[in-house]
Amino acid sequence: MTAARCACSTTGASPAGRYGPDAAESDIETLMGAVANLGSDAAAVMPDSMRIEFHQPSSRAGADVFRDLARYMDSQISKAVLGQTMTTDDGSSRAQAEVHNAVRGDILAADARQLAATLQRDLIAPFTRLNFGADAAPPRLRFAGAPAAPQDATGRG
Repeated sequence: MTAARCACSTTGASPAGRYGPDAAESDIETLMGAVANLGSDAAAVMPDSMRIEFHQPSSRAGADVFRDLARYMDSQISKAVLGQTMTTDDGSSRAQAEVHNAVRGDILAADARQLAATLQRDLIAPFTRLNFGADAAPPRLRFAGAPAAPQDATGRG
């Protein structure tokens, strides 16, 4: 995300530092640092003999790039959260709907297992130790309808 945001930042106003012919190497380095940090700091301090100019693109490409980035990131986040593309992208079919329904079930099962493990670790086990002692075995939490964790060939989950 940071790389995409930085790439979009370069399509807007581009700063250009100018120095005189008699500028010392240290002055040029100071100017370069000031220009480079404008993208993140939005402020610079330099001697009067140096200038920073901002060159605007001739078209509205800068605004379009940010809008397109926002749309792209929104669609990618939706896909990650929903686990499918049918409601976020154009086009769908019955076969695609069946596949996405199966994926939705897999995500539901994985979310249920993760939530159960978190509640087991952070709530049930400490509550059991507090009320029944360190040797008491805490009950196991499992959501109704949630399938058990898949097992590998050795029988371990």
